[in-house]
Amino acid sequence: MTSPFAQFANATLTFSVPTGVLEQDANGNMVPSTTSVVVTAMFTVTRSPFGTTRARVVEFPGKDVEQIFLQGYAVNPTLLPDSINSDVPCSASWDGREGAFYLEFQNRDPFGAYKSTGDELNGWFVPTTIARNA
Repeated sequence: MTSPFAQFANATLTFSVPTGVLEQDANGNMVPSTTSVVVTAMFTVTRSPFGTTRARVVEFPGKDVEQIFLQGYAVNPTLLPDSINSDVPCSASWDGREGAFYLEFQNRDPFGAYKSTGDELNGWFVPTTIARNA
């Protein structure tokens, strides 16, 4: 299915999801094996449930860190796999900026509109920052 928002896609999210298989790491510990799921999305800056578009977080000397609340739709795939969990950071690229995206919640319309529009995505984008005087 093609999303009606495909022409407005402005973000790429790369989620690391478990495969269900355990493997041994370099220290001999059993860890879950993961695979990458790449999702193309369309986002706009909007007000968060807290009433703000931006939230300041802890600042370090020479760094300016902020979070931007984004709302939009999954474009490809239009329906996210169930293995993608909320509040797990993923690497993201949005409007030419690199950073991390924290999927806050995933809305599925009880009337089934998500089948034609794609899953609605809401969350916080944290841009990768660089030192101001570097």
